[in-house]
Amino acid sequence: MILTIQNQHANLERDLDLTIQEVKWTSQIYKIHEVPESTPERLVDATQFYAPHERERIAGLVKQCSEGQIYREVLEFYDRLGNHKWVETTGFPLRNADGQIYKLRGTFQDVTRSKIRELEAKNLSLELQQVMDSISETALVVITTPSGFIQSVNANFDRPPVEWSS
Repeated sequence: MILTIQNQHANLERDLDLTIQEVKWTSQIYKIHEVPESTPERLVDATQFYAPHERERIAGLVKQCSEGQIYREVLEFYDRLGNHKWVETTGFPLRNADGQIYKLRGTFQDVTRSKIRELEAKNLSLELQQVMDSISETALVVITTPSGFIQSVNANFDRPPVEWSS
């Protein structure tokens, strides 16, 4: 099991050699980008795959990593064919014997399916909360787990009870 996980991560690794500004990708990373493996990639080209609003973020993360900080982020991404994806990227600095950072190493993986499920769950939760909050002001709605733990309540839960008059 551990060997399988290590092999999976090895297939998703990438390196940025800071001395020559060259990025090295595995075949799996080329596949995520939908770029032929024979295509040499430079750092400036690699950042262009991120959604425009993410490019400054990834550039900042790489800069911080080159200064010694590690990172792990999920960012919007478009492959060479224009397919919208979500990718998880990590980075950590490698130091030479003198303690100087000479290379950044990290992982890069397509997490589109899990991100879509996460976004759908958030949207469903918001919709459910809106429905619960729109229910009559005398109704109290409580949603519990199968074991009885309260997951969600509507806005009426915090209101004092309504007194009934005849």
